[in-house]
This record gives sequence, C-alpha cells and structure tokens, in this order.
Amino acid sequence: MKRIYIVLLAIALAASVKAQDYNSPEVVQNQEVFLQLDRTFYLSGDKLWFSLFNYDSKSGRLIKGNRFMKLTLLNPSGEVIMSENLKVQDGRSAGQFILPLSIPSYEYVLHLGYMGESPDQYLFRKKLSIFNRAEVLEKASGTQVDFAVNSKEITPVSQNISVSLSKSGFNSKEQVVVNLSGQTNAQLSIAVRPVGETDVLIEKGSGYSKFNLRSNKALDFKVPQDHAWLLFDLLPKTDLQPDSRPYAFIPEDHRIKGFYKVSNGVYSFDLTDLSGGEKTFYFNQFSNKPYVPPTAEWDYEKDRYKDHLVAYFEGEMDFGWKEPDLDYTQAIGDISFQSPSIDDQVMQYALQKSVLESVVASGAYDDVPVQIQEPQTDLMMAPSLFYKKASDYEQMNNIAEYLYEIVTGVRAWDRDNKRDIRVMFVGGMYHDSPLFLVDGIPTRDVEKILNIPIEDVHGAGVIKDHKAKAQYKFNDEARPYGVFAGSGIVVIHLKPGASNPFRVDYDGMLKKRVYIAQDAYPNADYQSSGSLSSIPDFRRTLYWNPTFELSETSKTVSFYTSDVPGQYEVIVQGISAEGEQIFARQTFSVSAGIE
Repeated sequence: MKRIYIVLLAIALAASVKAQDYNSPEVVQNQEVFLQLDRTFYLSGDKLWFSLFNYDSKSGRLIKGNRFMKLTLLNPSGEVIMSENLKVQDGRSAGQFILPLSIPSYEYVLHLGYMGESPDQYLFRKKLSIFNRAEVLEKASGTQVDFAVNSKEITPVSQNISVSLSKSGFNSKEQVVVNLSGQTNAQLSIAVRPVGETDVLIEKGSGYSKFNLRSNKALDFKVPQDHAWLLFDLLPKTDLQPDSRPYAFIPEDHRIKGFYKVSNGVYSFDLTDLSGGEKTFYFNQFSNKPYVPPTAEWDYEKDRYKDHLVAYFEGEMDFGWKEPDLDYTQAIGDISFQSPSIDDQVMQYALQKSVLESVVASGAYDDVPVQIQEPQTDLMMAPSLFYKKASDYEQMNNIAEYLYEIVTGVRAWDRDNKRDIRVMFVGGMYHDSPLFLVDGIPTRDVEKILNIPIEDVHGAGVIKDHKAKAQYKFNDEARPYGVFAGSGIVVIHLKPGASNPFRVDYDGMLKKRVYIAQDAYPNADYQSSGSLSSIPDFRRTLYWNPTFELSETSKTVSFYTSDVPGQYEVIVQGISAEGEQIFARQTFSVSAGIE
C-alpha cells in the first residue's frame, strides 16, 4: 500500500504525467531487455560500459516512455558488489561504472530489474568474468607474453544491415571508416574489439543465453505508471516542528522537492525529473504563517494580513536513506559458477594496461589523445539578476558593508548588538534571513556569512521571491527555489582559490546517486596529433558508441587502430523503427605496431 499511496500523491501534485505509450498490459508484459558490453572480460578497477535495449518481444519495437531500472553486480553468494539506477528512455539507455579494485577473480552476475520489484522478477541477467588485476600481473610476471590479440578467423555475419570497410587490413594508428547501409532509421550500439566470444542480440546458434525471465510475464506493480517513477525513502533523524512541512533543495539542479510521510518515521519523494549523477540534498522545514508587516501597529491592521500566508523557515533537518533489504540469492540460485581461466589474452590485457600507466606516470609519454568533450554548464554558479562584482567598486571594510552599499535590495548589519542580513522588496523587508548560495552551496548561517573576508569575494547578487510585485523576471528566477526563496536568496561567489567556509558542511550533506549519467567514451583521436609514433597505444577496445542513431545523414563511423596487432571485429547491434532486430559482425586485421 505504501507505493500506491506515494505514487497517487505524486500524480495528484504533478501538473501532468507524461504519456506512457507502454501502459497497455500487452506491451508491458511482453518485453525483453538486452545489454551489450564494451568487453567480454574485465580486470578489477576497470570501467565497464554498457548499452541497453528494452523492446517489445512481440512487435520487436523499442518500448516508448520513461522507466527506471536497477543494474546490480552480484557475486556467487548473491551479495551485492555494486548497484546503480538506470533511466531508460524510449527503450534505450547507456552508461558505465567502475569495478572495485579489490574484487577477486571469479564469475559474477549482472542483474537487471525494475526498482521496487523483487530480485527474482529480473529483466535480464548474465554471467561475467572479472579478474583481479594484481593476481593476473603476478601470474604474468616472468612469462613471455605476446602482445598481439587473437588472430583466428571468424565468419562475418549480417542481418538487416550491411557493414563495409574500405579494406581488410590496416596499420597501427590508422583511421578506419565503417559504412552502414540497408537501414535508414535505427538505434544501434557499436563496439570494435578483438575477435572472440561475442554477446549477440539475435544470432542463432551462438550459444549465448539472455537468462531473461520477464518475457510474457506481468509486472509486479500496483499502478501502471509505477515503474516510470524514481522513488526513494528517507528516515528522519530530527523531529519535524508542529505544522511544518519538509522540503529538499538539490543544489546541482536548483530544484525543490517536497516529500511525503509514508509511515511513522519513513518519508518518500520522487526524483524522476532530476538529471543523473550524484546529488547533494539540503533539507529544511517550513511552516505557512501570516506575514504581518512591522508597520502594522493596530489589531485591525494586523487582521488584514491573516490570510496572507508565507513560508517561514523552521530549521534544518537531518535525514538518512532507507536502503531496501533485497535477497538476490533467489535470483541466481540456478546458476553454476567457476573460477575463470587466466589465459594469454587476459595476461596481455593486464600487462598492456600496466605498461601504459607506468610510461604515462613517468612523464616520458602523454596518454592516448581522445576526443575533447564540451564542459557542462555549472548551474551552481549561475549569477543572479542583480549581480555586482566587488572589483568594480572601492574596497569595502567587510562583507556586510559591501552587501549594504553595493548589492541592490539587501540590508546588512554587523554591529555588536545586531548581526543580520535581510532582502528588501517593494513595500518592506522579508521576515526571515535569506537563503545564501556561496559558490552554489546552500546555507542560512548568517554569522558565518558575515565572517567571510571581503578580499575573498568575487561578487554577489540577490534573487527576490515570487511574491515580488511587478517583477516578472524575479518570478522566473525564483520559481525553481520554491519555499526556499520565501525570504529571498543572496548569491555569493568567491574568488578562485579562496577558502569556502561551507565546503565541509556541503560535503557532509546527504548524497545519493539518482541514476547513472552517461559519460563520453574515450575513443582515440589522432587527427590533430602531431607525433603519432611517440604515444604507446595498447587499446584493445578500439571503438565504443552505445547510442548511435542511424539515419539518412548519419551512416558512417570512424575510429583509429591501436599498436596492438591481430584480428578485430566490428560488432553492430540494434533495433530499427519497424522492430527489425539488427546484428552484424565484420572483421579486419591490424599490422604490428609497438611490441
């Protein structure tokens, strides 16, 4: 009943729920999931990259809409090694996570299911060989290992797509261009790696099993939209004030989240519309009370404001996450495990990584050049509407003087009998001290704000709340902050290198990884590199693109070979807009480079 209650509350409070094309039982109950990985085995400490397809097992089409799944790595005892949430949008998701450095060599299981469902109701599971790096290097010590990858020939395969290369053999660090044809609209995942065991979506007779339990089975959810919500439970460590409501402010997204009491001592709130990645949550509680201006002296004047309710800050709160206690042993009880063999390919990979890290650490070589990614905009540092740089004015004695004299709409006092900061509005002054954002870090500690050295301040600004009369720009600026903007917001930016007195408090705030935020894969880029031969390149996965969209204008991919000779394969997997399953494997060879 708990989940029903929370979801219905969230639906009632939301302005609208995005249309879910998969709400019909037939679509939801007949789905399958497939994961493609960038490698077939991993070392401890490696970054594992995946691409996910969620499709209807009858029509073959990708399932539209948003949903959240949980990807978990399990050891043979069913213990959770690591677990991450995934956002699956229109049937597609991709991401990565770093394997623990201390993980022992053995077979593990990647387990995928919906958040909130029992682990035995999985969507996908797969055994995965992971080797302890130190153990592999110890075995490889003193062993003569050829750095070349497999040279065995395999038969190219193509289904619903054509894959062609300009030639079958390439030199080290040479650009390879792959042409894709036969389709005009498809979602693909593309990997280029040494020939060998290949995870395939549909190739018959491959010996690969998806271990998929979900096909033709009803979802274990009470409300059709339930699996499209990302819900977390919280345990309060401090008591709520009478008649107050708790809210969370997420600094990285400038979002306010209200949350709801599920049972005694348990609260829940929905994080569906947040961007992925680890978030910091700042909890405050507020009560709605009449705001009576200080100028109202008589009772009949005060009575006029009895219905003018505003949010009063009642104090910070401390919460902890309530982690679900899930038994994964029931989800892997029918799987047999064994210790994987440390063969030449595994030792080659470990030695290559070790050598490359050593030469880069020595300063003798740069690392392999990769495509530069545009840095993301830091929302935490966004300036406010009325923003003043301290360097544009004469030196002030302290921050109180600077705020009072320079920053529009702020009053500050720093005297023995009064130390306070307030934001002004048309007709008066707010009843509480404002929320301060010091380099994006939220606080209401006026004393510590007034102790910031003025020489550390780059600039400051003010955000009025949404009740500011005739100030529509304020309305747009303050709306994301909700009740936190009830007494205005003062934005303070410090100079580079200045000590932020709230950094320790910020790092101690309750954090949570909402879901995996996809990183850009470090594909090599030698196009602008002046000296190719001086950089030792021991990559075995030459290219990885988990979310390639095939269209009339996008039909080619290109990448560079490494210094590791041998036989490689281009693996293309995906689903077309018409529900046709796509699979192709094309091979090529790389001549000897650095040995």
